[in-house]
Amino acid sequence: TKTNIMYKAFLTFTQMREYLALLMEKELIKYEEGAQRYRTTEKGIRLLQMCNQINEELVILDKTRKLSI
Repeated sequence: TKTNIMYKAFLTFTQMREYLALLMEKELIKYEEGAQRYRTTEKGIRLLQMCNQINEELVILDKTRKLSI
């Protein structure tokens, strides 16, 4: 629910509403009327996977830099 999203993400109602609208506009999430919940789309899952991969690379790079100091 929107309330759960607000509390777990530490967002105000206005912030949450804006983020949900943006994510839906970009087709990264969709709202399922019957289940009354938001779901990550395939496009959203691909974006999350790419972000996680980039983060892993940055962690490796950071560790490499610390070792060379």
